Amino acid sequence: MQNYWLSDVNYQKSFIKRIRESAEKMADGSVDIPAAEKEYAEAMLGIVAKYGKLSDYDGNGIYVGYEPGSENENAKIGVKCGNCYLNESEKVCKIIKEEIEPNGLCRLAAIPDSLVNNTEKPEDDMEDEEEEEEDDLDDRLNDRQKKMYETYESIVEEYGIFDQSSKANGAHYAPAAKNPFIGEGMVCGNCVFFIGGGKCEIVSGNIEPNAICKLWIIPEQLIKVRQ
Repeated sequence: MQNYWLSDVNYQKSFIKRIRESAEKMADGSVDIPAAEKEYAEAMLGIVAKYGKLSDYDGNGIYVGYEPGSENENAKIGVKCGNCYLNESEKVCKIIKEEIEPNGLCRLAAIPDSLVNNTEKPEDDMEDEEEEEEDDLDDRLNDRQKKMYETYESIVEEYGIFDQSSKANGAHYAPAAKNPFIGEGMVCGNCVFFIGGGKCEIVSGNIEPNAICKLWIIPEQLIKVRQ
Protein backbone atom coordinates (compact mmCIF):
# COMPACT_ATOMS: atom_id res chain seq x y z
CA MET A 1 0.00 0.00 0.00
CA GLN A 2 1.40 3.39 -0.98
CA ASN A 3 1.89 6.26 1.49
CA TYR A 4 -0.39 8.75 -0.26
CA TRP A 5 0.32 11.54 2.21
CA LEU A 6 3.74 11.92 0.55
CA SER A 7 2.00 13.40 -2.48
CA ASP A 8 1.52 16.58 -0.41
CA VAL A 9 4.85 18.26 -1.18
CA ASN A 10 4.57 20.98 1.46
CA TYR A 11 3.79 18.51 4.22
CA GLN A 12 6.62 16.28 3.02
CA LYS A 13 9.14 19.14 3.21
CA SER A 14 7.95 20.13 6.68
CA PHE A 15 8.09 16.56 7.89
CA ILE A 16 11.60 15.93 6.59
CA LYS A 17 12.74 19.16 8.25
CA ARG A 18 11.47 17.89 11.63
CA ILE A 19 13.18 14.54 11.03
CA ARG A 20 16.49 16.30 10.40
CA GLU A 21 16.06 18.42 13.53
CA SER A 22 15.50 15.27 15.57
CA ALA A 23 18.65 13.68 14.16
CA GLU A 24 20.64 16.85 14.92
CA LYS A 25 19.49 16.79 18.56
CA MET A 26 20.81 13.25 18.92
CA ALA A 27 24.03 14.14 17.18
CA ASP A 28 24.86 17.10 19.43
CA GLY A 29 24.23 15.07 22.61
CA SER A 30 21.28 17.14 23.83
CA VAL A 31 19.28 13.93 24.13
CA ASP A 32 20.48 11.35 26.66
CA ILE A 33 20.39 8.18 24.62
CA PRO A 34 22.91 5.26 24.42
CA ALA A 35 24.99 5.00 21.26
CA ALA A 36 23.34 1.83 19.94
CA GLU A 37 19.85 3.14 20.62
CA LYS A 38 20.80 6.47 19.05
CA GLU A 39 21.95 4.73 15.89
CA TYR A 40 18.73 2.68 15.82
CA ALA A 41 16.56 5.81 16.22
CA GLU A 42 18.50 7.62 13.49
CA ALA A 43 18.00 4.66 11.18
CA MET A 44 14.23 4.63 11.83
CA LEU A 45 14.02 8.38 11.19
CA GLY A 46 15.95 7.90 7.95
CA ILE A 47 13.60 5.13 6.81
CA VAL A 48 10.56 7.28 7.55
CA ALA A 49 12.05 10.30 5.80
CA LYS A 50 12.49 8.16 2.69
CA TYR A 51 9.35 6.02 2.71
CA GLY A 52 6.88 7.88 4.94
CA LYS A 53 5.38 7.03 8.33
CA LEU A 54 4.78 3.37 9.04
CA SER A 55 1.69 1.33 9.79
CA ASP A 56 0.88 -2.37 9.86
CA TYR A 57 0.39 -3.95 6.44
CA ASP A 58 1.23 -0.74 4.52
CA GLY A 59 3.43 -2.60 2.05
CA ASN A 60 6.71 -1.48 3.66
CA GLY A 61 7.20 -4.80 5.40
CA ILE A 62 7.70 -3.32 8.88
CA TYR A 63 5.23 -4.44 11.52
CA VAL A 64 4.52 -1.65 14.03
CA GLY A 65 2.49 -3.68 16.55
CA TYR A 66 1.07 -0.66 18.38
CA GLU A 67 -1.03 -1.32 21.49
CA PRO A 68 -3.01 1.35 23.40
CA GLY A 69 -2.32 2.28 27.02
CA SER A 70 -5.08 -0.03 28.28
CA GLU A 71 -3.17 -3.02 26.85
CA ASN A 72 0.39 -1.97 27.68
CA GLU A 73 1.24 -3.89 30.86
CA ASN A 74 4.68 -2.30 31.12
CA ALA A 75 3.62 1.37 31.08
CA LYS A 76 4.03 1.51 34.87
CA ILE A 77 7.77 0.93 34.57
CA GLY A 78 8.20 3.64 31.96
CA VAL A 79 8.10 1.51 28.82
CA LYS A 80 5.62 3.66 26.91
CA CYS A 81 5.21 6.13 24.04
CA GLY A 82 5.44 9.13 26.35
CA ASN A 83 9.06 8.21 27.17
CA CYS A 84 10.08 7.18 23.66
CA TYR A 85 12.60 9.37 21.85
CA LEU A 86 10.52 8.97 18.69
CA ASN A 87 7.48 10.51 20.36
CA GLU A 88 6.54 13.88 18.84
CA SER A 89 3.55 14.89 20.96
CA GLU A 90 0.79 13.42 23.12
CA LYS A 91 -0.98 11.89 20.12
CA VAL A 92 1.68 11.94 17.41
CA CYS A 93 4.69 9.69 16.80
CA LYS A 94 7.57 10.64 14.52
CA ILE A 95 7.59 7.30 12.75
CA ILE A 96 4.13 5.66 12.85
CA LYS A 97 0.92 6.91 11.24
CA GLU A 98 -1.47 5.76 13.93
CA GLU A 99 -2.64 8.18 16.59
CA ILE A 100 -0.89 7.24 19.83
CA GLU A 101 -1.48 7.51 23.57
CA PRO A 102 1.17 8.52 26.16
CA ASN A 103 0.86 5.09 27.81
CA GLY A 104 0.69 3.17 24.55
CA LEU A 105 3.61 1.23 23.05
CA CYS A 106 4.83 -0.21 19.77
CA ARG A 107 7.62 -2.63 18.97
CA LEU A 108 9.78 0.11 17.42
CA ALA A 109 10.23 2.14 20.61
CA ALA A 110 13.54 3.80 21.56
CA ILE A 111 13.39 4.57 25.28
CA PRO A 112 16.45 5.79 27.26
CA ASP A 113 17.37 3.53 30.19
CA SER A 114 17.13 6.52 32.53
CA LEU A 115 13.37 6.64 31.97
CA VAL A 116 12.76 2.97 32.74
CA ASN A 117 12.20 1.92 36.34
CA ASN A 118 14.31 -1.23 36.55
CA THR A 119 13.43 -1.80 40.21
CA GLU A 120 10.01 -3.03 39.11
CA LYS A 121 10.10 -5.89 36.65
CA PRO A 122 7.98 -5.95 33.51
CA GLU A 123 4.80 -7.97 33.69
CA ASP A 124 6.02 -10.66 31.32
CA ASP A 125 9.18 -11.17 33.40
CA MET A 126 7.09 -11.52 36.55
CA GLU A 127 4.87 -14.08 34.85
CA ASP A 128 7.95 -16.07 33.78
CA GLU A 129 9.26 -16.04 37.36
CA GLU A 130 5.90 -17.17 38.73
CA GLU A 131 5.89 -20.08 36.30
CA GLU A 132 9.44 -21.01 37.37
CA GLU A 133 8.40 -20.89 41.04
CA GLU A 134 5.43 -23.16 40.33
CA ASP A 135 7.69 -25.63 38.54
CA ASP A 136 10.10 -25.51 41.49
CA LEU A 137 7.28 -26.27 43.94
CA ASP A 138 6.15 -29.19 41.80
CA ASP A 139 9.63 -30.66 42.11
CA ARG A 140 9.98 -30.13 45.88
CA LEU A 141 6.54 -30.96 47.28
CA ASN A 142 4.63 -34.21 47.38
CA ASP A 143 1.01 -34.41 46.19
CA ARG A 144 -0.47 -33.83 49.66
CA GLN A 145 1.69 -30.75 50.19
CA LYS A 146 0.80 -29.36 46.77
CA LYS A 147 -2.88 -29.65 47.66
CA MET A 148 -2.27 -27.96 51.02
CA TYR A 149 -0.39 -25.15 49.27
CA GLU A 150 -3.24 -24.56 46.81
CA THR A 151 -5.79 -24.64 49.64
CA TYR A 152 -3.96 -22.10 51.83
CA GLU A 153 -3.40 -19.81 48.85
CA SER A 154 -7.11 -19.99 48.01
CA ILE A 155 -8.14 -19.26 51.61
CA VAL A 156 -5.84 -16.24 51.82
CA GLU A 157 -7.04 -14.92 48.47
CA GLU A 158 -10.67 -15.07 49.65
CA TYR A 159 -10.37 -14.11 53.34
CA GLY A 160 -7.01 -12.34 53.68
CA ILE A 161 -3.79 -13.44 55.35
CA PHE A 162 -3.67 -15.11 58.77
CA ASP A 163 -2.55 -13.23 61.85
CA GLN A 164 0.00 -14.64 64.31
CA SER A 165 -2.45 -15.33 67.13
CA SER A 166 -3.86 -18.62 68.39
CA LYS A 167 -7.42 -17.48 67.62
CA ALA A 168 -9.72 -18.57 64.79
CA ASN A 169 -7.88 -16.53 62.13
CA GLY A 170 -4.46 -17.16 63.61
CA ALA A 171 -1.51 -19.22 62.40
CA HIS A 172 -0.42 -20.16 65.99
CA TYR A 173 2.93 -18.51 65.30
CA ALA A 174 5.76 -19.42 67.66
CA PRO A 175 8.87 -17.19 67.62
CA ALA A 176 12.32 -18.75 67.36
CA ALA A 177 12.80 -18.68 71.13
CA LYS A 178 9.76 -20.93 71.55
CA ASN A 179 10.27 -23.25 68.58
CA PRO A 180 11.40 -26.71 69.81
CA PHE A 181 11.83 -28.06 66.26
CA ILE A 182 14.68 -25.91 64.97
CA GLY A 183 17.10 -28.85 65.03
CA GLU A 184 14.78 -30.78 62.74
CA GLY A 185 14.64 -28.05 60.13
CA MET A 186 11.02 -27.23 60.93
CA VAL A 187 11.45 -23.46 60.66
CA CYS A 188 9.86 -20.62 58.71
CA GLY A 189 13.04 -20.18 56.68
CA ASN A 190 12.47 -23.61 55.11
CA CYS A 191 8.75 -23.09 54.47
CA VAL A 192 7.57 -22.48 50.91
CA PHE A 193 5.56 -19.46 52.08
CA PHE A 194 8.58 -17.65 53.56
CA ILE A 195 9.70 -14.87 51.21
CA GLY A 196 12.59 -13.42 53.20
CA GLY A 197 12.97 -10.01 54.74
CA GLY A 198 10.88 -11.08 57.72
CA LYS A 199 7.82 -11.69 55.54
CA CYS A 200 5.48 -14.59 54.82
CA GLU A 201 2.99 -14.98 51.96
CA ILE A 202 0.12 -16.03 54.19
CA VAL A 203 0.91 -14.82 57.75
CA SER A 204 1.05 -11.16 58.78
CA GLY A 205 3.70 -9.40 60.86
CA ASN A 206 7.43 -9.86 61.23
CA ILE A 207 8.47 -13.48 60.67
CA GLU A 208 11.70 -14.87 62.13
CA PRO A 209 13.52 -17.43 59.94
CA ASN A 210 13.75 -19.89 62.88
CA ALA A 211 10.15 -19.43 64.02
CA ILE A 212 7.34 -21.85 63.14
CA CYS A 213 3.54 -21.90 62.79
CA LYS A 214 0.84 -24.53 62.24
CA LEU A 215 0.57 -23.72 58.53
CA TRP A 216 4.08 -24.73 57.56
CA ILE A 217 4.74 -26.57 54.30
CA ILE A 218 8.36 -27.65 54.23
CA PRO A 219 9.86 -29.90 51.53
CA GLU A 220 10.62 -33.30 53.00
CA GLN A 221 14.29 -33.14 52.05
CA LEU A 222 14.71 -30.18 54.41
CA ILE A 223 13.30 -31.98 57.44
CA LYS A 224 15.78 -33.86 59.61
CA VAL A 225 14.46 -36.93 61.37
CA ARG A 226 15.49 -37.27 65.03
CA GLN A 227 17.63 -40.25 65.82
